[in-house]
Amino acid sequence: MNQLQPLAIALLIVGYLIYQQLRQKEVEIKRSFIFPILITLYGVKEISSEGLSEGLFLLAVLGLLLLGALMGYIRARSMRVWKEQGVIYRQGNLWTVLLWLLTMSVRHGIAEITHTGLSSLFLYLGVTIMVQRFVIYRRAKEV
Repeated sequence: MNQLQPLAIALLIVGYLIYQQLRQKEVEIKRSFIFPILITLYGVKEISSEGLSEGLFLLAVLGLLLLGALMGYIRARSMRVWKEQGVIYRQGNLWTVLLWLLTMSVRHGIAEITHTGLSSLFLYLGVTIMVQRFVIYRRAKEV
């Protein structure tokens, strides 16, 4: 596979996620966490197949888990959550986009330090989406 293909796929995924975050969307409390959990597990599998030393593997996984959880929480707090005619909505804003860009830059730095490349993207995305979704659901219950 051409070296640019994985990068193009990653940029498309992140672009799509940012686009989805900016849209006004109904919050579905019963939405499943299965997809982010599967992405997270796939990310751990991919990183473990990189042949890293135990120390680098732990640094990569723990760093991405912490970064993903923290940024998922912060992004969820940056989003507007409101109730209109009995329906709860959420929508991101400029801060949400800036936080995505910042966090992807930091994730790239972790990937460079630990030599995990794009395989770390799956772990990060799974964790950050899961935490963001959880925080939005909690906020929706308070509206």
